[in-house]
Amino acid sequence: MLDTGIDLDRTHDAAARSWLPTAQVAGTDFPIQNLPLGIFRCGTAGSSTPGLAIGDQVLDLSAALNTGLFDGQAAQAVRWLQGGRLNPLMAADPAFVQALREAAFDLLVLGSPEQARAQPCLRAMAAVQMQLPADVGDFSDFSVSRAHNATLGKVAQREVALHPNFNHLPIAYHGRCSSLVVSGTPCRRPQGQRGAR
Repeated sequence: MLDTGIDLDRTHDAAARSWLPTAQVAGTDFPIQNLPLGIFRCGTAGSSTPGLAIGDQVLDLSAALNTGLFDGQAAQAVRWLQGGRLNPLMAADPAFVQALREAAFDLLVLGSPEQARAQPCLRAMAAVQMQLPADVGDFSDFSVSRAHNATLGKVAQREVALHPNFNHLPIAYHGRCSSLVVSGTPCRRPQGQRGAR
């Protein structure tokens, strides 16, 4: 068995089903076992709100918190997300993320006693606009794939496709996130570089 470093728990149970019919559709990206966090907005004037995808819906975590559906670490996790970014939760102890995942799973699982209270907290995915979920700074990208680097060396027609020091010194470069956008955002791609005229 592959050790991913992720402990699978009841929220990953392949047999679990949600009371939300669209979470059961074959091929859905968002069954109850996959509950990704994001930041969304309803309409152009709405504020950024944390949400969790399920089927063709988004569970509005702020509405669920205000309804009293979260407590303890799960409630704290949602409070950290009220600023419209995932950064505070990503910086917190992973136990808070786990508590939020388990609490959301318990709300959405088939037979949940909270279904009637949770249902009004759902928003149609088609009616929301996803927002950039986190502030992303500059980063260092480490190039660690032997095959990828050897292929680049061949393309560049280097004398030695993969330098011997590759195994001892990681190759890294500085990257910028100035063009990071939400999926579906129109993006004008550069068409080469031009010098000053």
